[in-house]
Amino acid sequence: MNAPRSFLFGAVSLILLFSLFACVGPPDLSRHPARDLYDRGMDYYQRGKYQKAIEYLQTLTFNHPGDNMIDTAQYYLGLAYFSNDDYALAGAEFSRLISNFPASPYAPQAHLMRAVATFESAPRHFGLDQTELREAIQMFEDFLVDFPESEAVADARAYIKKGKERLARKMYTSGIVYMRVRDPRAAKIYFQKVIDEYLDTEYGALATYQLGEAEYIAQNWLEAHERFENFVLVFPEHEQVERAKARSCKSLYQWGRQALKAEDRGAARERFERYLQVCSSDSKYYDKVTRYLEELPEEQTTESVPQATGSQAAGDDS
Repeated sequence: MNAPRSFLFGAVSLILLFSLFACVGPPDLSRHPARDLYDRGMDYYQRGKYQKAIEYLQTLTFNHPGDNMIDTAQYYLGLAYFSNDDYALAGAEFSRLISNFPASPYAPQAHLMRAVATFESAPRHFGLDQTELREAIQMFEDFLVDFPESEAVADARAYIKKGKERLARKMYTSGIVYMRVRDPRAAKIYFQKVIDEYLDTEYGALATYQLGEAEYIAQNWLEAHERFENFVLVFPEHEQVERAKARSCKSLYQWGRQALKAEDRGAARERFERYLQVCSSDSKYYDKVTRYLEELPEEQTTESVPQATGSQAAGDDS
């Protein structure tokens, strides 16, 4: 009989013990003085226990808003959220510091970290909506204007470059999609946006080249030639330079054949002569152009400003 009674007594004791702990609940941090909340919050932060740091520093900022250490607590509260991968709340805390304590020594870094938090909030895949990324880039650019002497200037510029690369890739890829469905008109819009806004990214050169391809597909031969020539001039070291040179010469060749098809012999001669001037080292069409010129009479062209249009274009010479 003693054994069952001992077991029953032990079970009841455990139940009472668990009930006691359940009733106690988490500590009431609001009763802690400001210094204690600050010290404990900073200690947890330094040890990488960010959730605990958030609890103490948040209580400090809520319950002691007039304390002289609030700006520091606010800044590290933002860092704790950031380290916890909660970028939206991190950005909100940095914004509060900027708004409430603009003269704080932590304000410049809060500007930077708000931009970083916004940057990290944006989707990583370039194909998704990049509204937050654009906002982050603007924040970084504002930081460079407001704090040009900051030690973090190089970091801000690095983030801007990384963000612009992602946005440029998004636009460039849209242009390539239109090229694949043979819609060069729409493709040119996106390639031009890349050039206008992100020329200093790796996609700036690619978009410049693809503008030539878009004109080539549309059989706008003169425009294609000029686009390829511009690419070679602006990006002489790019890996696509030799292909651009070949495309440029072929475009001039097709421009001359376009005039032949329209039976405008004067324009054809002028265009072929231009080919010989520009493409003297091009072996693919040089002999053909020379033969064309031998067969064409030397007569005055009626063209005042040469234009190339897709509607009159001739197909590729076989």
